[in-house]
Amino acid sequence: MLQVHQKYTGTKVATSELWLPWDMRKRGRLRARTADNRDIGLFLKRGEPLREGEKLQSDCGAIIVVRAAAEELASAQCEDWLIFSRACNHLGNRHVPLQIEPCRLRFQRDPVLQQLVALLGMQVLEECAPFHPEAGAYREPGVHQHHHEHHHGTEHQGELAGDERQHGRG
Repeated sequence: MLQVHQKYTGTKVATSELWLPWDMRKRGRLRARTADNRDIGLFLKRGEPLREGEKLQSDCGAIIVVRAAAEELASAQCEDWLIFSRACNHLGNRHVPLQIEPCRLRFQRDPVLQQLVALLGMQVLEECAPFHPEAGAYREPGVHQHHHEHHHGTEHQGELAGDERQHGRG
């Protein structure tokens, strides 16, 4: 089994591809199979999701390129920037990973969220495509840091309290 402990930033050409959906690309530890049918174990730094085109280097030197696998998505679009902004706001308040394009959002299929954006006035279609969600404004690309305060409910109280203790604020 190939073991990977680091991303690769050099210029070597990849000899294999690793096709993963978003839920697997955001994990630091996982077992998968490359496109050429080799078992691979990933032991990467947590909190740094794998992005399309990134390379990994196995302990034996093999270079593997990450590919975003097609998955079931909802695609919501409209021509009205106010409606689009409201949809972004509502989904962002729910911490929904979003792929944002001009007047178009993509997110993992969820009937409740699809109904929400439809009620706001967006046209919603279901599709199967690679998913490339935004990394976020307060972090490096692909790194999740949860340092903002919440005033819209209690769903993260324990998480926020843990962050505050970790950073000397609690």
